[in-house]
Amino acid sequence: MKDKNFIIITLTILINFFFYSIHAAEIINFDVTEIEIKEEGNIIIGKKRGVISVNDGSKIESDNFIYNKSKNIITFSGDVISFDTKNDIKIYSNLIEYNKKNEIITTYGQTEIIISSKYKLNSTEIIFDKKNMSISSKKKQIYQIILKIIILLKNLYI
Repeated sequence: MKDKNFIIITLTILINFFFYSIHAAEIINFDVTEIEIKEEGNIIIGKKRGVISVNDGSKIESDNFIYNKSKNIITFSGDVISFDTKNDIKIYSNLIEYNKKNEIITTYGQTEIIISSKYKLNSTEIIFDKKNMSISSKKKQIYQIILKIIILLKNLYI
């Protein structure tokens, strides 16, 4: 048992000091309480609350996460908060999947999105496409917000 705890603590310390590289220009930083590495480093599991930072300035904080390195997908669960500091967007949900390659955040279950601390959207099953700056929903209540327009309007009033 002591050996297992020693390994977990050692890995946690190492993870906090090193970055995992997805591609040469894309870096994900894991700052978590407890971490497990499986399948020869292809699956990384974070537990007991932590923050994942991406080199574009985005951060996702959650109770747990599973990072599938080969698929370039991170699944977050628990109390999840996604921060897109570049576009001033916060997403609150209990389950979020982040596809890093396609820059798409998909939420499952009840979700709240706050844009520029002014606009609030509550829905379920939300898809936030960071490349196209659009938000939509798979459910009957379909929302389509073109974020570029909101950002332009925000800049007009500043």
